[in-house]
Amino acid sequence: MDAERWARIETVFHAASDQPPERRERFLEEACAGDEDLRIQVARLLREHDEDPGFLEEPIARVGDLSATEGEERYIGPYRLNRLIGRGGMGEVYLATQEGDDFRRSVAVKVSRRGMDTEGVLRRFRLERRILASLQHPNIARLLDGGATDDGRPYVVMEYVDGVPLDRYADQNMLDVRARIDLFLLVCDAVQHAHQNLVVHRDLKPTNILVTRAGVPKLLDFGISKVMDPEAFGEGATVAGTRVLTPEYASPEQLLGKMVTAASDVFALGILLFEILTGHHPTAPPGFSMESLARAAADESEVSRPSTVVLQVRTRSRGPETETITPESVGMRRGIEPRRLRRLLQGDLDNIVMKALRKDPERRYATVSGLADDLRRYLDGEPVRARADTFSYRAGKFIRKHRVSLGAAAAVFLSLVGATAYSVRQSRLVAVERDQALEVESFLLEMFGSAAPDAQAGDPVTARQLLDRQVEALEGYASDAELQARMTRVLAEAYDRLGLYSEAAELAGRALELRRSIHPPGHPEIAKSLGLMGWILHEAGDSERGEELLAEALPYFRAVDEPGGLSRALNDLGVIREAAGDYAGADSLYEEALELRRGGTAAGVRAWAITASNLSVVRYRQADYPAAVAMAEEALGAMREALGADHQRSVIIQSNLAAMRQAMGDAKGAAAEYEDLIERQTRLQGGDHPVTLRLVSALGASLYRLGRYDRAEAMFRRAVEGQRVNLGDDHADVAQLRSRLAQVLTRQGRPDEAVAILEESVGVLRARYGSTHQRVAEALESLADAVGGAGDPRRAEALQREALASIDGALGRDHPSSALVRARLADRIRAQDGRAGEALALYAEAHRVFQGALAPDHQDVLRSRIRMAHMNLLLGRFDVVDSLLDEESLASPGGEHGGYAALFDSLVVRRRERSGEG
Repeated sequence: MDAERWARIETVFHAASDQPPERRERFLEEACAGDEDLRIQVARLLREHDEDPGFLEEPIARVGDLSATEGEERYIGPYRLNRLIGRGGMGEVYLATQEGDDFRRSVAVKVSRRGMDTEGVLRRFRLERRILASLQHPNIARLLDGGATDDGRPYVVMEYVDGVPLDRYADQNMLDVRARIDLFLLVCDAVQHAHQNLVVHRDLKPTNILVTRAGVPKLLDFGISKVMDPEAFGEGATVAGTRVLTPEYASPEQLLGKMVTAASDVFALGILLFEILTGHHPTAPPGFSMESLARAAADESEVSRPSTVVLQVRTRSRGPETETITPESVGMRRGIEPRRLRRLLQGDLDNIVMKALRKDPERRYATVSGLADDLRRYLDGEPVRARADTFSYRAGKFIRKHRVSLGAAAAVFLSLVGATAYSVRQSRLVAVERDQALEVESFLLEMFGSAAPDAQAGDPVTARQLLDRQVEALEGYASDAELQARMTRVLAEAYDRLGLYSEAAELAGRALELRRSIHPPGHPEIAKSLGLMGWILHEAGDSERGEELLAEALPYFRAVDEPGGLSRALNDLGVIREAAGDYAGADSLYEEALELRRGGTAAGVRAWAITASNLSVVRYRQADYPAAVAMAEEALGAMREALGADHQRSVIIQSNLAAMRQAMGDAKGAAAEYEDLIERQTRLQGGDHPVTLRLVSALGASLYRLGRYDRAEAMFRRAVEGQRVNLGDDHADVAQLRSRLAQVLTRQGRPDEAVAILEESVGVLRARYGSTHQRVAEALESLADAVGGAGDPRRAEALQREALASIDGALGRDHPSSALVRARLADRIRAQDGRAGEALALYAEAHRVFQGALAPDHQDVLRSRIRMAHMNLLLGRFDVVDSLLDEESLASPGGEHGGYAALFDSLVVRRRERSGEG
């Protein structure tokens, strides 16, 4: 068999042996491509390997002059061979010992294999020796010697590295993200040194980067490297007719047989960085094939971002074994909770990795030092340069791909960017045109909230791509700080509209810094940037800091008589106060904003409708239900007239109105409305957008009220997982969603699961809001239910009393929500001996509040009457029972009493028995 044939067999064998057993047959079919003899030869080797895994570890007795009998020492030159430590298609590597008069050291000896000593292979060995001799770097294994065996086969002697692969070292030592980047930077320095010496490694992978016990990485194996200037090394760069690579670490151009440059090593380094940060491989799924990798390399889609995959559960092939990688295992090996790791990766690290992994070599980092420089900037807290795409390049790609569906919308988008820039320049000269520039900005941003069939710019993925590309264009405005600040603020708002809060906060902060560098203190442009930054911080979970910035902006707006900026700041500050439970304060802020926002322009109508909707919600919170519904309906009509029913703003107002109707007893109608809204909002901005997830949660609440617990659980789980990715584990919205999920679990007879979730949620909510807040009270109530279901009624009652104290403190004793918690406390104690009177007093107080705030046929009014009738029956107060049950709304046949129908029926029967009616 000739050397070329044997090399082909061995290459396929080693690749196949790395596949899981169930994938090998399919892999051989693809790799052999109809060469039946090749398939048979490789299959035989695989069978022998499975029967005797050590048979390939005994090559010395088969290597010509190295043959030896048992117990005999074997040498290559002056080096005594100890054992085989590596095998490739062209050569074998041995651990060997070099001894002198006064020293002894371990070395690695690489020798070409018998049968592989063709002219091409010999040339490759000579080239590798020259490459290694040219590289002198502390993180590259050193060349020590070289020569030829007695039969003329070349060998090289290298520094022996006693270490473990890069990824395994980082995991075994549980390195945090910063330490992993520091280690990776040493590897980058080694690769850059090779590039400076005109050498492309072409096979960067964890097993070719070993880390010593001292934590020093060493780059190995330049056996398939390429020289960028063959004449400098006196030989050709490659073995003619071959294309050698490790598929899962190969760049797209390697997989597709295109020209290989230093950019190929940048791509491989991007894979390594992705792996050590996330624990996942970005491009090679379990059971991958060369064909599937080549197909993926040829398409235009990019890989998933590190922050996206780090919370996923994936399987990964490592040799013959398959490993399941979970968020918990990834976080544990990096010493960080998975959600915190995700937030750490978002932004700069995502951008750095994604730039290294771009499929087009021209769009990657131009050099390895560029990649390393960005990582050092990240570690030093400086802005990174990982956004090298031009807007025109990506926008052009986008428009060509979506030519029919995008149509005129993309052209309008592009023209508006230019129009905004032009208008801003002119606004310095003419005050009227400043207003026109603001109007253009407003319209530009509204494109990201539109979902008309012929305008796809609202799609969360494609809009994100457009925005990412446009951020780089900001550098083009560096000579015009005013224009750069305006464009930066526009992009920050657009990211915010897409729910990408970390990116929005970064850009808003940059815009604020630019404003402060341009304008004197108190300037209205600084106030606008303060307001935007404050709002985005609130959405990202830092409401305290957000409120401070918005409050700081208000005096600026008032001093310069800026009604637009003032009304927005008042509105946003009202939202924060409302979230904190200060409903009266929020009401006052909304009222002032609403008065300022009355106007006839389209923008004025939109702004008015937004604040009117917010005011309707806070009126609802204050139990002014008729006024809340009337205000919401008026706001919805105005918003639909201005923007249409399929705009996100209209969807939000409609969802608020559905929530109010649900609270007033129409859970079935609310559920149907939420189903419609979710479908509409998913078309609008995708299934993972925060607004979509809030609607999913609202549907879960409706289904819970209807007793459809299995589907309610599915909705809450979807909302929880989506918002955990968007906001992180320690966000109050996530804690509230988890408490609602736990309510469902309790109703399904799974109280122990619910208790574990709720105790954590209560802690998060208390840390955020303190002891007296409606959200805290709701979570405490849910915990009381779960604890009671788990068999601890005493603790359940104590938790219910905590919940009552919390909501009384937040809303007052006369609020219907407080009355509901009070009635539930009575539920807990009514069946206990000797406490009927205590329960009745609680029911009576709750009933008084319900009657004053709710319609006579509201389910909470009906239920409270039935509860009171029951307690009076236990106390023998039959006249009171009769007066309660004589209510027409209760006694009517077929009346709906929610979960109290059976109790109502039993009360009627007992009343009839007492009166002798049979």
